[in-house]
Formats: sequence, structure tokens, C-alpha cells
Amino acid sequence: METHADYPMDVIRKRRIDFSAPVRACVNCHQMSLPMHPNGKPSDPTSFASWYQSIGNRCLCGGLFT
Repeated sequence: METHADYPMDVIRKRRIDFSAPVRACVNCHQMSLPMHPNGKPSDPTSFASWYQSIGNRCLCGGLFT
């Protein structure tokens, strides 16, 4: 997934990342993602899905987020 410097995208959620949010980067492909919430986040309906809970710290490329 390509990123643009002015509009970084969350590689997991496929959404734009707000610059004020904490961001993790993959050590392999350097894509960015927002941290996961272990108990789910009420404002994010995908946070309760089983695939969301299973992702953990792995990027789509197989690398780890730091």
C-alpha cells in the first residue's frame, strides 16, 4: 500500500492517520498503523472483530510493528 507524506494511511484499518495520534511503524516495510486496543474501542466497530484481535503486532507484510 502506498503512502503519501501529507496523508499517511493505516495499513491495517485502511484509514488516514491523524498527525496527533501515536503511530507504530513496521520494521520490514515501514508502513504505519495505529496501536491496537486490547479491550476494543467503542468508537471503532472493527476493534471487536476476531480478525482485529488476532492481528496483534504483525503487519500485513509479516513484519513486526515497533
